[in-house]
Amino acid sequence: MRLVTPTLIACGALVLASGLVRAEPPARPGWATPEPPVPGTGAAECTDAAIDEAEAYDPGSSGALTCIKKRSGFDIVVTWNSNAYNPKIFNTTGAKVGQQVVNVRNLVRDYSANYGMEQGSEYNAVIVAYAGGLDWLRTTTDQQNQDFVNAQLAAGIRIFACLNTMKAKDLKVADLIHGVEVVPAGVTAVVDFVNQKYRSLVP
Repeated sequence: MRLVTPTLIACGALVLASGLVRAEPPARPGWATPEPPVPGTGAAECTDAAIDEAEAYDPGSSGALTCIKKRSGFDIVVTWNSNAYNPKIFNTTGAKVGQQVVNVRNLVRDYSANYGMEQGSEYNAVIVAYAGGLDWLRTTTDQQNQDFVNAQLAAGIRIFACLNTMKAKDLKVADLIHGVEVVPAGVTAVVDFVNQKYRSLVP
């Protein structure tokens, strides 16, 4: 997962086999320098929910857990541009769910469950889909995929489909999941959101 503007610190520290923490590259001029995570201090920043989840999966692992700080008042524009799907999330049914769709599900769920950060309150996310990513907005996708997309719409996340891609794929608005909006060009929309100080995320 790639964050263009380094405002959030991802879970997990980069620790070399020697046990030394890898040095971060120098910050670019004008960029905020992120606060470095400290390995093994999970209890200092992690909520009980995050610690419990780590322990349930891997007993004794919470000492290596590093979490982000709870933040508020920020915006995210997420790009969906790939038709890659997650082959395991519904491995018992064979359903295809877009990997980038799953990534947004994970983002919303992690913020809510582990940090008490809610969409539309502490942060605001929008999605722009173009190229292969627009395929996950079709009404002909597997129901499980549509359920994920509908849950994101219900959470207040606005989803925008690229008209250029729709033309290339011969898709009409009626072919898209209800509630999806349309922009003339997806890449231009992403740039416009960035110009409005949205952080750009391409999972």
